[in-house]
Amino acid sequence: MFKSAIVKKTLLLAFFLLVIQFLVVYFYILPLNREHNYKLMENHGKEVLNRVYEVVDDYYKEIVFHKKEIIYNKKEEIKNMVDLSIEVINNLYNASLNGRISKEEAQRLAKEFVDSFRYENNNYIWIVSKNHNFISHPIKKDIESGTVLLDKDEDKILKNIIYRAIRIKDGYYSYQWKRAGGSDKKEKTSYFKLFSEWDWIVGTGFYTDDIEREMESRKNALSKKIEKIIIETRIGETGYIYIFNKEHQMLYHPNRYILGDRFKYLKNPDNDKTMAKSLEDAFYTPNKTLYYSWDNPEDQKNFIYKKVSWMNYHDGLKWYIGSSAYLDELNEGSGQIRTILLINSFFIGILLLIFMVYLFRSILFPISKMSQLSEKVINGDYSVKIGIDSNDEVGQLSKSFDLMILSTRENIEKEKLLADEKLQVVTEMIGLIAHHWRQPLTVLSTSVYDIVEAYEYDELTSEYLDETYEHVNRILQDMSEMIDQFRLIFQPEEEKHIFSVCDVIAKIIRSKSSENSEISFNINEKSIKFFKCTSSVDLNGYIKEFEKLVSVFIENAVDIVSGKDIKYIRIDIVDDIDFIKISIEDSGGGIPEDLKDKIFQPYFTTKHQAFGTGIGLYMAKMVIEMNMKGKLSVSNGEKGAKFLIELRKN
Repeated sequence: MFKSAIVKKTLLLAFFLLVIQFLVVYFYILPLNREHNYKLMENHGKEVLNRVYEVVDDYYKEIVFHKKEIIYNKKEEIKNMVDLSIEVINNLYNASLNGRISKEEAQRLAKEFVDSFRYENNNYIWIVSKNHNFISHPIKKDIESGTVLLDKDEDKILKNIIYRAIRIKDGYYSYQWKRAGGSDKKEKTSYFKLFSEWDWIVGTGFYTDDIEREMESRKNALSKKIEKIIIETRIGETGYIYIFNKEHQMLYHPNRYILGDRFKYLKNPDNDKTMAKSLEDAFYTPNKTLYYSWDNPEDQKNFIYKKVSWMNYHDGLKWYIGSSAYLDELNEGSGQIRTILLINSFFIGILLLIFMVYLFRSILFPISKMSQLSEKVINGDYSVKIGIDSNDEVGQLSKSFDLMILSTRENIEKEKLLADEKLQVVTEMIGLIAHHWRQPLTVLSTSVYDIVEAYEYDELTSEYLDETYEHVNRILQDMSEMIDQFRLIFQPEEEKHIFSVCDVIAKIIRSKSSENSEISFNINEKSIKFFKCTSSVDLNGYIKEFEKLVSVFIENAVDIVSGKDIKYIRIDIVDDIDFIKISIEDSGGGIPEDLKDKIFQPYFTTKHQAFGTGIGLYMAKMVIEMNMKGKLSVSNGEKGAKFLIELRKN
């Protein structure tokens, strides 16, 4: 078996394909898989980072919203307290107007009320006059008495509040102010309102750091939630999420050893920067990625392991959020796939070789037999037969081979018959040409003889030459047209075109009607004068061949009806699914029954010998049936002959 050239070539090809497969797997598929696997892990790391960023952003938005809510509630509260105080002061003012008490008594009672009024955590109301004097300050009595003067900044704040009160009546104002008993100034927001009847400005406020303390529990709860997410989140086996702030303090990290300020001083093993600075700079790179060397939890202080970090930044919190993973872990999945692919390639190759050996044993004998029989067929022996009878592909191939030989033998026999038929047609055509040209050639010979004789008797005039020339030229044109008609059969147009049958026939009829105005031409029962092709009946064929073919029938009809009293030619075009049927009917009286079978024979004509050769209808029938694969028939209509042409659309 292995001596066969087919086996050797196929085994060599199989070995070559296995080598190609191995090279493609090793140098293309595996790197592509490694790159694809890395991309998947990278996308996973970035996706985890984005999810944590969204959690942090929700945390930030919740804090901001809660703070705004508290500030709003605080502002509403101090406004309500001032409105309440103004209401009490206004009642006392109305009492003084009614004469129940004096103005001084009313102002004294108002001051006592304000001095003693407290709300939420010992907060108080203060009153200042337009001339910058404190009427009431329950906490700092020394300011009322003038014992202690306000410093420059405090005096400016007081003037701003008085100015705004005179100008806008009431409103909020934020500023820096010392707490009672404190030395540092804190941010404070106050609400003030002008009581214009006494030129008093009544106000109260709250310190912003009170809000921060109130929010601290909310922040702690949310911070623990973020810490839990970061501790539980893993990228690969050991990858994690971490967060540090703008001051390079590590806020969240699975390794508690580097939390806080310790992170500030961790160096990047690959350069002189700190890790915080390196990670911060990485955020501002196009990929927001940092590759660096680091140690392993199982091999600490040995910075030989490659890591990657993807960075993000939350502007509201001023936090840098990162996700990191070891490159070895990202590529670990591709390494396992590489091993599996290589092992699979090896075993597939072994199985393929075993299968090919078995396959060759099954098909080598039939192929060898086919090869031997093919040589006999090449040498002209078409009687051979393989004769393998089985239900597999080899058996089917054997049967196909035998059928091919049988079909080839039959086709050769058919070609011989067609060649004989074509030779017979050519012989007939030559006979027709000889018959058709015999009379014209005789006329030409006579014309030449007449010219010679006229010359000898000195009767050769220019008029005689012109008349003879025109006569000879007409004869030559007839002979040329005869050749063109034969060419329709043996040399049709090279390319077929789709054209409208109606448009072509209408064009021919219009040209004939202009030359024969006494004849009535109709298409589909409409006069050619008013006829217009409204529906397209298309034919895929040779347009010039079709024009000449239809012209033969119309010219014959014109000749027939010219000598009749009733002169009409009717054409009907019918679209009959696969066929186009064209009928041409005239008023020439019809064809005698005994002549119907003869009109398509060569040399047969009902015209005078000087006007007809009997070749037109014969050639038309040959063109329709041989070139166009159609049918031509004739019958008698009401007034004359009716020719029916049936052509396939394709």
